[in-house]
Amino acid sequence: MLILNNFTQINLKISTLNSVQLHNEAPHLGDDPSVDFWEAQMNFELGMQEKAFEAFDCLYRKFKKRPFKGHDSKYLDFYLSNLKK
Repeated sequence: MLILNNFTQINLKISTLNSVQLHNEAPHLGDDPSVDFWEAQMNFELGMQEKAFEAFDCLYRKFKKRPFKGHDSKYLDFYLSNLKK
């Protein structure tokens, strides 16, 4: 069961990375930060801290705290704590 669980988690991560890659190749939707926030969120959750910070940074510079509203505060906390470094 543990092997199946690990396989499922690896498969999910690969699928998520493929979705992020497809998003990066697609045209953006202008001033709708939701898709870009999703990308930053996925990078964060997958442990890709540098990419997550870069994506959150682009969002924050353009929209300030607006994209972070309604989401877990850990994303804004992560961004602000890494901004100071």
